[in-house]
Amino acid sequence: MGNDGKSSAIAEFSLWKGLAIATFSGVMSSCFSFGFQFGGPISEISKTHGTGPLWVGLPVIVVTHDFVDAAALANRVGVSLRTLQGDFSVLGTTVNSLIRMRRLYYARDQLSLVRNGTDTTIAEVAYNSGFNDISYFNRCFKKIFSCSPKTIVRGENSSVQAE
Repeated sequence: MGNDGKSSAIAEFSLWKGLAIATFSGVMSSCFSFGFQFGGPISEISKTHGTGPLWVGLPVIVVTHDFVDAAALANRVGVSLRTLQGDFSVLGTTVNSLIRMRRLYYARDQLSLVRNGTDTTIAEVAYNSGFNDISYFNRCFKKIFSCSPKTIVRGENSSVQAE
């Protein structure tokens, strides 16, 4: 590399950009590790109930309300909540929206089990999936899956996919 090439490479170098990218990469790697560690059984259940291959293959980060919230996830990956939120904002989403999405997919899979003969109610599935308000759960569920939880339990729409 000639002197001109070295000068342009030095001019492009930014320590802060490099540190930010390295930190972000570390956080995302930790999130993936966390998901793979705890998501295996849920992925298998999800696979047996017809979840699309895109969602089955992704790490399951959030299961229930007493398992993980944004602060617990930040603590688990070793960063502050503000740092984690900032990293997700770069991706155009929020930690809470990811958590809510995973909880909804978990709830959908559990509702399929209810259809198959368990004594669990929709409210219990909602609470076990981390939703403390059944009305909020129903609104979120309808928004993502374009049907009510009751539709899944009745088996009226067995091929529900997220929009």
